[in-house]
Amino acid sequence: MKSKILILVALFATTITFSQMNPNGSFINTFMYEAKPGMVDQFEEAVAKKTKMFNGTENPMLTYKVITGQNSGDYRRYNLNQSAEDYNQDYSKENDYWTKNVMPYGEVVYSQKRWERFSWGDQGDQNRTPYKFVQETYYNVKPGSVESFNVFQSRIGQVFAKSRPNQGRAVARLRSGGNNYVFIVFRAFDQFGESGQVDNMEDEYNEMFGYNQYERDFEAFISGLDYFGVSAIERYLLEFVPELSTKIGN
Repeated sequence: MKSKILILVALFATTITFSQMNPNGSFINTFMYEAKPGMVDQFEEAVAKKTKMFNGTENPMLTYKVITGQNSGDYRRYNLNQSAEDYNQDYSKENDYWTKNVMPYGEVVYSQKRWERFSWGDQGDQNRTPYKFVQETYYNVKPGSVESFNVFQSRIGQVFAKSRPNQGRAVARLRSGGNNYVFIVFRAFDQFGESGQVDNMEDEYNEMFGYNQYERDFEAFISGLDYFGVSAIERYLLEFVPELSTKIGN
């Protein structure tokens, strides 16, 4: 009986930990929508108007259209640079406007999800015009293997920053709206076939972190993925829609 109580206490403590948002963290809200049949123009016009009214540089929203996978043609909306404090704000006016003026032309694919964006391994100019393309790679990590995932992703991010200075990269973990062990790795670029300064990232990795370190870190990373979970590894490509986004950069 005592062991059962201890297990319940451990599970409850873990739930509490996951439910709390890092007070110093940076967060991304994501939403996904599709236009109703025959209403693409009306939907895009309504989204553009709402974005201009409510999403300035203090509350930026970027829209990308999915171009590969089962949700091709749908719209992914990224609400960027959110702090824990931002979730205390009253957005009812903005939400009501969206419901009344945009949703008559659209359907919800999924509602808001909140992701914590990690500073390690990130790269790219955060103040520049948004990249034209974003590649999202989703990973479902086994409990107990998060540290191995983090080590590899933070290190490969440093290599990426050196080898592909014209591209952007970020890593985020789902904090609310689904499985807490799901991560996204974002890779952003402006044109296909962009070359880096080095041809072999594995060699660069070993040069930065030690002989044969890439193989050891990559093996630990791969073995820590839950291939039996939802979104074990999924990848999507998206294209920027500037008319439906906050104007950022030049």
